[in-house]
Amino acid sequence: MQEALHSAELSESAMEESLLESPRRPSVSWTRALFALGAGLVLVGTALVGMDGRQSGQRSGRGGELNAFMVNDLIEAAAKPVTDEAAQTSKAKEEAEESDDESDDAGSAKKSDEAAKKSKAKTDDVSDGAGSAKKSKAKEKEAAPKEKLPSKADLEKAAKDADIMAKKAKDLKTESDTLKGDAKDLATKADGLQQDKEDAEKTKQKDKEDAENDRNEAEKLRKKVDELKKKAAQQEADMKKKAAGLDATAKDLDNDAVKQKSLAAAKLKAEEATKKKVDATKKKAEADEQDAEAQEEASLDAIRRGRVCIHLAGVRLTGDNPATFSPIIGEHNITDEWQCTDWCHAHSECKQAVFAWETKTCELFTEASDVPISFRERWPWHNSTYCGEFGEKENMLVMLKKVFDAKPWVPAPHNCSWAGDNCLHTGCCADVCKPTWDFKECSWYTCWKRDDDWGGCEMDGALPDWEGTKLGGHPNTEIEPAAEGKLIQGSKLFCFSVVMWDAAPTEGWQDSEGTIANHWKEAGKNIMQCDDYAFLTGLGGGSVHNIQSFIGAWKQVLDDGRWKKNDWVIKVDPDAVFFPDHFKAKVMYNWRTPQGAAVYLRNTFYKFKFLGALEALTREAFEIYAETSWKCEAHLGQEGGEDYWMEQCLEGLGIDYQTDEALLHDKYAADDSCDDPNGVAYHFFKKIEGGDGWDNCWNSASDAWNNAHPE
Repeated sequence: MQEALHSAELSESAMEESLLESPRRPSVSWTRALFALGAGLVLVGTALVGMDGRQSGQRSGRGGELNAFMVNDLIEAAAKPVTDEAAQTSKAKEEAEESDDESDDAGSAKKSDEAAKKSKAKTDDVSDGAGSAKKSKAKEKEAAPKEKLPSKADLEKAAKDADIMAKKAKDLKTESDTLKGDAKDLATKADGLQQDKEDAEKTKQKDKEDAENDRNEAEKLRKKVDELKKKAAQQEADMKKKAAGLDATAKDLDNDAVKQKSLAAAKLKAEEATKKKVDATKKKAEADEQDAEAQEEASLDAIRRGRVCIHLAGVRLTGDNPATFSPIIGEHNITDEWQCTDWCHAHSECKQAVFAWETKTCELFTEASDVPISFRERWPWHNSTYCGEFGEKENMLVMLKKVFDAKPWVPAPHNCSWAGDNCLHTGCCADVCKPTWDFKECSWYTCWKRDDDWGGCEMDGALPDWEGTKLGGHPNTEIEPAAEGKLIQGSKLFCFSVVMWDAAPTEGWQDSEGTIANHWKEAGKNIMQCDDYAFLTGLGGGSVHNIQSFIGAWKQVLDDGRWKKNDWVIKVDPDAVFFPDHFKAKVMYNWRTPQGAAVYLRNTFYKFKFLGALEALTREAFEIYAETSWKCEAHLGQEGGEDYWMEQCLEGLGIDYQTDEALLHDKYAADDSCDDPNGVAYHFFKKIEGGDGWDNCWNSASDAWNNAHPE
């Protein structure tokens, strides 16, 4: 380091000497001074950097920063005189050029002398700026004899040298800035190292605190372990004491067990003896029971041999004085009509047996009846039986004849073919006629024979190349009322309404469908007066949705099952006024629907004579629909109203009809009368109150009926 500083001082001294030398040789002096200055700066920088590298392990970050700034200060101090001198020399060059110009006009000797003086004055000013030592040397130079002034070429060369020295001084300044930046980087690094040291101290302190906490926790755990050891020792002592007590108890129990074993052996021996007695008694009892059953069966056989039974297949009779005729011994389960008849046959008091296949119920009566409830010739049917002494056979036959005399004529359902199917073996067509738009004319289908393998339903006659035999048409027909003395359909009603509960009214003056339905529901009117009823939720939309909604509704009725216990199934629109008691009266006195007939009711004079506000079917008709409605879905489209679709379906399935054109008064048919004394239903009413309201129509129709039918 000292050597570097000494070199720097020598370089600075050499530069000063060059500045004090005669201006006639500035190039050599400045060049030597610049080289000496550069060498000194390099030596100083190298020494400082090396020293900083050697001492970085011993000094703090702040010491490194001082060395860096020391280098910067030295470089700047060394470069400043060179830079200032370069500027002075450049200015002297300019003045020398001016001096040359003047020398051409007034004489070169005089002008050169003035220029030399001015240059000398400039040099003296620079020397004064460098310090007292420089001034002293300048005075000595002045005392020396003056030399010859430099020529123009020397001045130009000196100017060029000055430019070179200025450039080199600029380069030295740039290098100085670079070294200064490096020094700042070293300072930043030192600050980082100092921060790392502080962080390490903090970490060390935290580790120390954590270690202290761990020691405290370990001490707590040690104390807890000691407590647990003491507790375990105490428990061990207690367990040993308890074990000793249990050993004693076990010995006592062993002694008791020996005693109990002896007692048990004696008891077992006694029980075995008792069991033998019981088994013997049981065997005797079973033998006695078998003897009793055999005697009872023998007695029943004796009764059977003196009695005769007559079967009434498909007939359900009324009965008087029901009885159970339980067996004397055991139980008697009846699961079919033959067991039911046999049990009545074997009891002299039993006069009539009725078995229902649907419920597998056997009813026994002590009196016989000749009044039928129903006739059925399809599953599920009822079977009744008369039983009595041989001498009562003639009387039973008379009763049997009376029963069957009450059976009405009921046509069998038709099983016809749909258009496009082979009708050769059915001989009839299921499709209804195709009407004109106003239903004033209708074209019917006829089954024509094509050949021995095919027949088809056509509206315009047999095709030209067909054999052409007419096999039949659409056989559905009006069912006449049953004759007097013949059994008519019962009047138990299962009614339902399909309601769109949440649908808003279509016009502002109307009440919603749900509001109207709830109104008569709360009043106990309409379907609430049927024997059974149900409310179903409908779908909105056009005719397709309407058809789908009601197909779904009829399927729900089928699944409900209560219709089986009733005679009629009736759909009533919620905005219709309906009187179930009027319907029942017409069944009995007007339509006299033959009992067991599969019938639907045509209810109006309008167009196709069947409007959907009131759709009524006998139970037998609904059974056929439930079993075969899939055919309708397969062959009929779903355009138009639900009522016309339903009529086509019922007739296509072979269901006949009865007609009462005054059954339903409907505004769609321009028939809005509510005062018909024989009316059953009225439609439609979109509001509850007012002159055209639901309540007003119900009151008017009720009064008209009651006035015409006082009883």
